[in-house]
Amino acid sequence: MKLKQILRDQAYDLVEGPERGFAPLQLWRKKSFQKIEPYEGNIQEIFGIDNQLTEHPARVTNINFSNHQDFEFKHGVSVLNTLLERLNLGDLGGELSGKIDRKITASYSGCQSRKVYPRDLIQYFEKADLTSAGNSFLDDANKDNFIVITGVMEATDIQWVLESTVDLKSELKTTIKKMVDLNLKHDFLNEKKLELTFEGVEPLVFAVKASRLVCKKDQFHELKPVSDNRRWF
Repeated sequence: MKLKQILRDQAYDLVEGPERGFAPLQLWRKKSFQKIEPYEGNIQEIFGIDNQLTEHPARVTNINFSNHQDFEFKHGVSVLNTLLERLNLGDLGGELSGKIDRKITASYSGCQSRKVYPRDLIQYFEKADLTSAGNSFLDDANKDNFIVITGVMEATDIQWVLESTVDLKSELKTTIKKMVDLNLKHDFLNEKKLELTFEGVEPLVFAVKASRLVCKKDQFHELKPVSDNRRWF
């Protein structure tokens, strides 16, 4: 089964790439005809209610390297470069990006989810004084502009498959030597397809679960799960 469908069945949506920080309870603002943007902190920092919300981690067993996320190659190269920079391997990104011109896929293993239960969030907002967050917050809240991250899925093992129209084995001889020296796990599936595997990295989020904060007349009304068909994240 495709990774996207596995995630949808659990109400998660893929993010554009495992390169940005997402966490449960983050508040994001989505105004009409504008890009989504992170708001100031998470909801507990904004409202400071005594009953603290708890994250619930769980191991994910139905996602592994056989489930792929496809990237448009230019965006995929950008995502891969960001990951390499985080791993202090930025030089490799520049060398690879000039040769990859066909397709990039990513797959994940060593996955876990972290989520907050909807009933706990609803009880939290029912006790929250929305007016304490100020008029600007209320203006957005009454227009249903806020999106709450209720869960994330992250991985410690990431595998990339890079495809090109050129012979990568011959074009990347110097780069391959660097990979060997750095003990970077790699394998040529054929002359034009290179597989890179990063194991045991700091967990990177590749999918999120979110709900819209629906308010009426400065009061919490409901949390409405959203599916990111418009690729906000």
